[in-house]
Amino acid sequence: MKNLLTVFTLSALLVGCGQKEQVATQIVNGDQFADTNYVYRPGVDTGFSKYLTRSLYGTKKIVLTFDDGPHPVNTPKILDLLDRYNVKATFFVLGALAKKYPAIIERMNREGHIVANHSYDHANSNDVSKADFEKSVVDSIKNITSSGWEGREQYFRFPYGAYGSKRRDYHHYESLKSIGQKLYGENCLNFVFWDVDTSDWYLKKYSKAPQMISQTAYAHLEGGLSYDFDYYEANRKPQLIRKGLQGGVILMHDIHETSFRALPLLLDKVLAQGYEVVPLNEVEEFQYPAKLECQLKNLF
Repeated sequence: MKNLLTVFTLSALLVGCGQKEQVATQIVNGDQFADTNYVYRPGVDTGFSKYLTRSLYGTKKIVLTFDDGPHPVNTPKILDLLDRYNVKATFFVLGALAKKYPAIIERMNREGHIVANHSYDHANSNDVSKADFEKSVVDSIKNITSSGWEGREQYFRFPYGAYGSKRRDYHHYESLKSIGQKLYGENCLNFVFWDVDTSDWYLKKYSKAPQMISQTAYAHLEGGLSYDFDYYEANRKPQLIRKGLQGGVILMHDIHETSFRALPLLLDKVLAQGYEVVPLNEVEEFQYPAKLECQLKNLF
């Protein structure tokens, strides 16, 4: 059973797509699956640092993840690029877009990438009711599966990284457990955050966006100047990161053309430094135990 890990102070959680969520003073210590033996509490059991991918730090191994697609133009171009570099990625797709562009989902599956769930329509999980949140997750699973994803892994990423707010009368991890039991008869939804936010969703407005995005990711890995959205927005100059993580899960967005143009710059940089791009399901924190079958039993 998981133990409670105390975080020293109430702090602001940096999340993707330009939002900050307040995090409470306790987070639950354990792996990336919600603990079936623990009842999560809104406004108490939350936080971000607990779910960093520490097994990758110092290993020179990275995971590429892309949110908010599929995009009818940019995502196929990114898939072409990944094929050229012979690397695999995880795509956290919106259920509504999976339904609209099923051929792209089928291609992701066919080419060995992981198709994961980013909700149905990117609504902030902390702004919706329990019924609406659960419907969003289930509808996305249905559309992703119908569109061609065949893997047993069911990874979920909260839009904006937002979950567990005291503004709601339920905790999202309890909903994920409930959905897993309903659809699979097992606790099969594995949630994924990130270690490196490239700020590509923010930097896309700049003329040198591809270089800035690539440099930001590289700085978080190896040290150097980084154009993180919050620091750069406030200071109009990059911040210096003195020591990089040398590994981790990288957050990008396949809906932006500038992110596509940044990707080869980043890959050339990290591969030249001896980095390896690894699939999400090979990372310690995100592996599925052999005991879990995770076969859909009740969806259609």
